[in-house]
Amino acid sequence: MLRNLVAALALASFAQAALGLGLGSLQKFSALNEPLSAQIEILSASATDFDTLTVKLADAEQFERAGILREAVLLGLKFQAVQARSGNDYIQVTSQYPIKEPYLNFLLEMNWAN
Repeated sequence: MLRNLVAALALASFAQAALGLGLGSLQKFSALNEPLSAQIEILSASATDFDTLTVKLADAEQFERAGILREAVLLGLKFQAVQARSGNDYIQVTSQYPIKEPYLNFLLEMNWAN
């Protein structure tokens, strides 16, 4: 389901890494036809970065620039930055409704103070 997501995450990771924040691998905890539950590892975030971090689905213009189709199913995804006690911060990706598509490609917009 998320094989093609790697390309989108790689783009986001490359762009963010230059500014001091990167994304690692995605780990999913749900199956096809279930609500999505996944985590994307956040790399190299300082406490200040994390305190001001906001994550959301990129807008249509950013998808177009990246050459990624912004499918309607993506509008139901929710993103939340989570600061784990273990120090392994991540972005929680969830959906309220079952995901029937075997592959998802999405682009994230991440903003923080620094």
